Order: sequence, then C-alpha cells, then structure tokens
Amino acid sequence: MRTAPLSAVAAELQLGPSRFCPRCRGSFANDVATCPNDQTALVVDRTGEVIADAYALRRLIGVGSLGSTIWEATQLALGRVVAVKLTPGHSDAQMRRFERGARIMAAMAHPHIAVVHDFGALSHGEAFLVMERLRGAPLDRLLENGPLDVPRALTMASQLLRALAHTHRHGVVHRDVKPGNVFLAASDEGDFAVKLLDFGIARAADGTTDEPLEGPSRGRVTMKDRICGTPEYMAPEQALGRPVDARVDVYGVGATLFRVLTGALPFEADSRHQLAFMKTREDAPSIADALPEARFAAPLVGIVARALARDPAERYPSAQAMLAEVDLLRR
Repeated sequence: MRTAPLSAVAAELQLGPSRFCPRCRGSFANDVATCPNDQTALVVDRTGEVIADAYALRRLIGVGSLGSTIWEATQLALGRVVAVKLTPGHSDAQMRRFERGARIMAAMAHPHIAVVHDFGALSHGEAFLVMERLRGAPLDRLLENGPLDVPRALTMASQLLRALAHTHRHGVVHRDVKPGNVFLAASDEGDFAVKLLDFGIARAADGTTDEPLEGPSRGRVTMKDRICGTPEYMAPEQALGRPVDARVDVYGVGATLFRVLTGALPFEADSRHQLAFMKTREDAPSIADALPEARFAAPLVGIVARALARDPAERYPSAQAMLAEVDLLRR
C-alpha cells in the first residue's frame, strides 16, 4: 500500500467535502457526479491525502483527459511545492504509455520542457507523476479569451520550437503538440516562458539513438494498431495511421499557431473520420483568409502555410528549420 496515513505536515490540512467542481469550486455530496451550476464533472476532494508516502496533496489545480487530475502538493521530505498528476488505473498498455512519457520528460532537460521529479504507480493501479509547480496557465485556457497578438504568438512559437528541436535531436517525436500541452509559465521578467508538457504518446525514433531526427531520412514511428494524438492538431499522415517523423510535430506547431493567431482551427468536422478525410483531401486554409481583418504579414502567412502542408515533403524538415524562419520574423 503506497498511500500513507496523514503525516504531521499533511495533518495540518483540513479535509474538504466529498466532491467539488473544479470550475466554480462548489461543494457537493459524494453521490453527485455533475455540477448543477455548469455541468462540469465533479472531482473527489483528496486534499490532505499523502501519495507514495511522500507528497501531501494541498489543492486541485487542473483536470486532464482520461479522468486525470493535477494537484498542488508538498514534498514532505524537502518541503518543496510540486505538482502531482494522478491518472486512474487503466490497461497495462496505458500504464506503460504513462511510464514512457514520464521517463522521456525526465530525460529531456531543457528550459522549455517541464521538469519531472518522480513517477510511479499506487497499489490500486493509479499512476502519479510529480513535476515542477508552474505558475501561469495552459495556452488553451488563455485562448478562451481570444487570439494572441502577433509578437506574443511568435515568442510562444519560438520557445515551443526550441523545445521540440531539442527532443528531435534526442530521437523523440512528441506527436501531440497542441495548446493544451503548451503551458505559459510566468517568468521573472514579467512575460512568459513556454513549458512543453505530456510526452505520454511520444516515441523514440529507434529506441536508443541520440542522433538528430530531421527530415524524411531520419527514424520513423509506425502506428500499427491505433492512431494516437488529438485529431484537430494531427498531421494528415498521423491521422491515417501512417509512419511519422518529426514533421508531425512541425504540423502541430502550425495548427497551434493557426489557432493562436485566428482563434479558429484549420479544419473542423463532426467526426474523427471526417476530419482525417478533409485533411488528406484539402489544403489548410490561410490565416489571412481565416481572419482577413488582422492583415497578417505575408512572411507569417507563409510560415503557417508551410507548417500545415498536406505533403510532409513540403513542410519544414525539422523544428530547427521552422525556428530559423520564426526568429527571423521576430527581429
């Protein structure tokens, strides 16, 4: 059993209600599943619980996919404030994916990749991931207020591409680049620093290589049984389950930039199948057409269009190549 009784530190915390709403913070009985105020799925209040004999949960700070929750916690041995992501137990394959993502993130030491301190599984099958506690907000939440201005969008893209160029040099494809996996952390200078999150479906190109992963000649990943990723941000070849390389991450950056600049998605459809069909049959629209009143500069329009090219051969061959053009535009 890896969930311990409350320690002296954790005992100072007051146990809250059985369930609460992560949006409105309302408290509800344990038999209520959905918030009556905003229809948000309720979360079991685990404030004060100690995870793996080491991390005392203090407050909920986020809700992820597949029932995962993210908590601010205290590492009892050091008194350090951390973030703990808890993911319900699923299949062995999903647990292996969680472990693989944690190991990849821990190995990818970079200023624009979130730091991982620890991970493991609890006795009841739940997985936990301990990361640095970031102050700020995920990009998808910021976009609820509308598009970003061009300078901020280019700064975001530059930092994100630096993180991806680093992972590609280490032979890893992220495969799920999207606003929800891009965290804008508050920086000491008062601006923001991008932190790339969630390497759960990332793949090592050849298992052990540290060589660059760039262009059509580098290592590839074959999706045999299922398609992983977020459909709206997937490259066409990824949506079809074909072999992929670093250029799917370039496409993800392009789709993210499209959303950041226009407030819309390049493609929208009612089903995953329809979305994949559109992406393989149609060129992505131009950001200039999606938001003509913004009067985007031609070089910026070209950067996003090239990143979103249907044919991987027409995209930037690497994150590093796209970064060079983005930084040139920022000057």
